[in-house]
This record gives sequence, structure tokens and C-alpha cells, in this order.
Amino acid sequence: MSTFARTDTSLLGRWWWTVDRWTLAAMVAIAAVGAVLTMAASPPAAERTVTEPTFEGLTRAFVEGPPSLGIFSDEGGQFLGGHGMNSDNRQKTLAALNGLWDGSPIRRTRQGDGAYTLY
Repeated sequence: MSTFARTDTSLLGRWWWTVDRWTLAAMVAIAAVGAVLTMAASPPAAERTVTEPTFEGLTRAFVEGPPSLGIFSDEGGQFLGGHGMNSDNRQKTLAALNGLWDGSPIRRTRQGDGAYTLY
């Protein structure tokens, strides 16, 4: 059903009577299907920044999440006082972060997770 009379000489009225409605409907349908497929195919929101990671947690995040992460903290004490920097884990965490900074791959072999190398 048309909302514009044939005698309507406005810009929108002239456009409405000259447009190919089948093509217009097809374009709207394609856009709607594309929007639905885009939402359906998108991965769930992943963490891209971390504040107080353990090296194991970082490794797991690299395996399961995006290929890049940022370690950001607005409070240095949160990172330095976190589990990854306690007296038992400090040397391991700093050595691993130094290796990442150097560009070395992450090589992990664990009974539950298996073995993998991340470049």
C-alpha cells in the first residue's frame, strides 16, 4: 500500500514512484540477513586487557582468546601485590614476561592441558 499519491511532486514522492520496489525490498532483506549473521558469527566478548595476571592465566588467555593482550593497571600495587608476583611466583612470572618481551615463544607442557607452543 502506497503512502504517496501519484500527484505528489515532492522529492520523496517522486523517488517513491520511480524506485524499483523489488530491488529496494531485496536490499533491505540482504542488509537484515547480514546483520543477523554478523551477530551470530561474532565471538563472545573476550578480555583484551588484564590487571594482575599469573603467567598461566596469560598463557590460557592467549590460547583461548584474542592473539594479543595488554597488561594494564592503574594501580601498580594491584599487579605487584597480585598472585603472579608473590614470593613463590615472582621469579617465574618475571622470567616469563621477560621472554615475551624478547619475542620468545611460549612453550607449555602440562598434563591437563597438553603441550603447545605459541608464537
